[in-house]
Amino acid sequence: MKIDHHNVAWSAATPASERDVRAAFTQLLKREPESAEIVQNWLGRKWSLGDLARYVRGSAEFADRSAKALMPLLLKTDRYQAIYGLPHLSLKDARDCVDRCVAVTEAFERLFGLTNLAHLKVADIGCSLGYPSLYLADRGADVTGYDFRKENVDFCRGAAEILDIPAKFNLAVFDWPLARQLVADGTNVVLLWSVLHHVIEQLGFVETKKIVAYLLASGVTLVCELAHANEDVTHKWRETLPANELDLFDSKSVQVSNIGNFVALSGISQRNMYVAQMAGVTLSPLASERQPERSGGAAPVRIGPLTFSGISHVGVPFKQYASTEDLFVKFFRYGAANRFDVLRRMEAEFFANKLLASTGLLPKLQSVSRAPNFVGLAFDKVKGAQGLIEWSRKADMVQRRSMAIKIAEGYATIAKQSLYWNDCRDHNILVGKDGRVIFIDFELASPLESEDNARRARWLLWHLCTNAKWDSSYVSHLPTSELPDLPKFAPNDLRATWVRIERLIPTGAA
Repeated sequence: MKIDHHNVAWSAATPASERDVRAAFTQLLKREPESAEIVQNWLGRKWSLGDLARYVRGSAEFADRSAKALMPLLLKTDRYQAIYGLPHLSLKDARDCVDRCVAVTEAFERLFGLTNLAHLKVADIGCSLGYPSLYLADRGADVTGYDFRKENVDFCRGAAEILDIPAKFNLAVFDWPLARQLVADGTNVVLLWSVLHHVIEQLGFVETKKIVAYLLASGVTLVCELAHANEDVTHKWRETLPANELDLFDSKSVQVSNIGNFVALSGISQRNMYVAQMAGVTLSPLASERQPERSGGAAPVRIGPLTFSGISHVGVPFKQYASTEDLFVKFFRYGAANRFDVLRRMEAEFFANKLLASTGLLPKLQSVSRAPNFVGLAFDKVKGAQGLIEWSRKADMVQRRSMAIKIAEGYATIAKQSLYWNDCRDHNILVGKDGRVIFIDFELASPLESEDNARRARWLLWHLCTNAKWDSSYVSHLPTSELPDLPKFAPNDLRATWVRIERLIPTGAA
């Protein structure tokens, strides 16, 4: 089937409203009625936009056009790597990367609970012909590939354009200036696939280890495929490698997971791939909170894995999380492009906690960690607490309505401080083991209202009070103007609960 790629190609990361997509599909049907099955599959939600884009790239028309556009650029490269989305341009013995890409995405879900790649801002070092860069960007990640060969960068840029994938590619070598740039730009993941042995040969093992340590201490997650000293090759770099490739990491300050073993050098070698993160942070108690028993000041603390957002549908690569036995640490990462917004969010979280500290409604902010462009706020961990929806599944309607009143009372207490929460969501409300309500995530809090707080709070509590099968989907599509309407023949207990909630959260309240 012939399909005009430019009219129906969207990558998973390309913003497009459903209305725009349906309109484009309507035009496609008029031109090519035989595409009806594909269109219907998407409209029936069997396909994502990314699925559709990848299908379109498989058409014969697109294969012919892409070959004509890219072959002159491709012939200037060594064609060592397979070409993402363009298998007809790949050599038979080219290094296939799909197994590595799948291993990484599966490992990130297993280790960090990550299912939305939009939370990743990735630097692909030594990107070659761009396979991992394009693969991840096609699934929502913000990716920039770097290579020291101009021919590779030119080809990657051309491939990204023809595939309509928003990956960026730059000419660079991996050294201190690039490492500092990545941290300054807010990068949270760096791919180093069969790259570091070349860096070690150029800079030496000690200097390379320092660069790796700098990235890890800045909260960057490294995905490294490492060559080893006993490979059966004659390359000079083999003589510069340590006996154990893991000597590149400081075992005391780094947590490392082996996520797979892959063929390299056309089958000559097998190399392990590792995911590495920092294993600890230095926490400094807040100056106003210093007590005699804490006179020691800053202290190193071991943390669990640095995780990514498991809630937001919109990419938030500037936020990550970690835990200790007693603390929950929320990290803010800022770069040149988002510095003002991220610092504003961090300050809002800090000052809201200080303003509401006496209410007992928020986990107490205990300490702060600081690294280049990476700041963590450490809160008391509310042990045994459940998310509101999780709690509600085991609660009867009487308990749920009682909890709704508690939430409304807490909300009213926040409003009395002339503070708008601006993020009233079910996942930002916890229920402790003792039944108390805990409010979290105040990075959008402000004296100014950026959303209709009262309407959102009322709808959230309405679903809690009335809907036995309540979940996040109900609250994520709230009406834009109207408020919940109490049925004329509502049970007396619901009527009494709702009247009280309306008094606590009047229309126009914070």
